[in-house]
This record gives sequence, C-alpha cells and structure tokens, in this order.
Amino acid sequence: MESKNKYKKNIRYKGFDYTSNEGYFVTIVTDNRINCFGEILENKIILNKYGEILEEVLLNLPTVYKYIELYEYMIMPNHLHAVVLLQNTTENKQSLPYIIRKV
Repeated sequence: MESKNKYKKNIRYKGFDYTSNEGYFVTIVTDNRINCFGEILENKIILNKYGEILEEVLLNLPTVYKYIELYEYMIMPNHLHAVVLLQNTTENKQSLPYIIRKV
C-alpha cells in the first residue's frame, strides 16, 4: 500500500539515542505542503497569523522546556527548519521526537 504522503519517511538512525545532548536540525512540513504560514515576497517571508503563532511557539520553547535551546530557525510558507540544542539532565531526559509531538 502506498503511503498517503509520498514525502514522509522515517530518517531516524536506528539505535541512536535522541535524548543525547546534541544539536538537532529539525524540518517540519505542513500536511500536503499547503502554504499556511505566509508567503514569499521579494525573497522575504511575510508571515500570516498562523506563521506568527508558529514563531511565538518556537520562541517560547526554551521557556516551556528548560532543557531546550532554540539556536536558529527559518519559517517558510509550508515548512520550518530549526536547529535546537538539547540539554537534558539525568533527572529530566526527554527525546527530541517526544518534544516535537508535544509542541
């Protein structure tokens, strides 16, 4: 059976500990690649209200999750790229996939 979304594939390394204190490059794409965060005008992203909400959520990640640092991000009309740094402690270990699903 063919996947509903031909672009979606699991690219995670088997056996890799995604709770490791590392920097992670994250890409999240909208369903069916619908442009719902804004538009590009003169090579610049103009965020709409949904893009502004997404940006606010991204900027608040370090407040909500004390063990995350948002290093850099770019919001595009139908996806976002972000570099996040995990700073887990032995008392509080969360995996990156878990965090992404919670957001």
